[in-house]
Amino acid sequence: MPKRQPFGALIANWTPEERIDRAKVIIERLFYGLDDALQRHENNEYVQFRDEFISKIPKSRGANAFVVLQQDLASYEVIRLLALWDREADNALSIPTAIALINDDAVIASLEGSVLEHHKNSRPHVVSPPDDPEDAAFLAQQIKRMQEEFGEERSKKNTEYCRQAIKAAAGLINDEVKLKLQNLRDHRAHSLDFTYRERKGPIGKPLFKDVAFLLDRSTEIVELLYSSVNGVSYSLAEDTRDLCRERSKEFWEAIRFDTNKTERAENA
Repeated sequence: MPKRQPFGALIANWTPEERIDRAKVIIERLFYGLDDALQRHENNEYVQFRDEFISKIPKSRGANAFVVLQQDLASYEVIRLLALWDREADNALSIPTAIALINDDAVIASLEGSVLEHHKNSRPHVVSPPDDPEDAAFLAQQIKRMQEEFGEERSKKNTEYCRQAIKAAAGLINDEVKLKLQNLRDHRAHSLDFTYRERKGPIGKPLFKDVAFLLDRSTEIVELLYSSVNGVSYSLAEDTRDLCRERSKEFWEAIRFDTNKTERAENA
């Protein structure tokens, strides 16, 4: 069987357009993956910590089932969140894969040029165009100049967003918090006595706030990518998180427990 080619070597001869097209597909999937991740996090907020919910669990043998549910939900959140950080590969829908595709001067220049051309060639609607031909020509010239200036500004901002995403992702690759979560993911996803990282020394156990930290940083990076590569500005951190919080509140606070039934069963 031939040795698998490293992803960097695989895409080395791709054109900027080919790299951008593939990156757009991956970033779109990452965007919806983070939508799910934000919902899991809000659900876990209730299941792990909300006393107004947990205190409703009656004392019974069923409480053991709830503890297992807590552990499984926490584990699955970590497993799916860390999947967003799988190493770059031709089949990996991960942040490192998207970053590898766009981390190229020609690709970034192509994205910048596309934004500039889009604004330069757009034709805004003039509500009340002047009747005088000279005035109309002057207005058209002014609009064209303003579009070019705005296009220059937006294209430079687009490049800035690309660079920010690349820098932020590079900073997280070997971040201590991310590595602790990755180590926990490996334990939870596989039957391991120890991980290869633990051969070099003990790895601290992450906290729930560490999951929130990595989720927030991942969200920021994908927002930057979605805006600069896919051309869509949308706030996962605000709009989607608020919606996920509302969904969780509506679901979990609607759950009712029949404590009288449990007491009757215990006394039977």
